[in-house]
Amino acid sequence: MISRPDQRVLTALSSLEGNTDFEVVMAWIRESREDLVGAGMYAKDEVLTRWSQGAYQALDVFINQAESARKNLRK
Repeated sequence: MISRPDQRVLTALSSLEGNTDFEVVMAWIRESREDLVGAGMYAKDEVLTRWSQGAYQALDVFINQAESARKNLRK
């Protein structure tokens, strides 16, 4: 289970919001997450399917935390 980010992590993610270099990285992470959907759909090996699912979930958590960092700081 991935732990919830603490205040320092949320602050760091929030400070990166709007940074053009970080937006490039986020776009790559989003693309990679979507590539995992395709990899999981066509994988014939159960282990590879589960690996793709886990990687997708980890990237999804990161994306969601990065996108909601500022809002979560206000809570």
